[in-house]
Amino acid sequence: MINAVVDTNVVVAGVLTGSPTSASRMVIDRQRDGDFLLLLSPATLLEIQEVLALPQMRAIHHLT
Repeated sequence: MINAVVDTNVVVAGVLTGSPTSASRMVIDRQRDGDFLLLLSPATLLEIQEVLALPQMRAIHHLT
């Protein structure tokens, strides 16, 4: 199994994009398909949470 570390921006963009052909989305889809193991540090997980909690991100992407 391949292990991969990706930037917070890749994870956030991959989850939020509506385009199935975006590079970030393809990374997330391949991880979900089990093609590799995504390694995230506690600091990266916190950063993802903080980015998704930003008021402008919540408003733009209709997050609750």
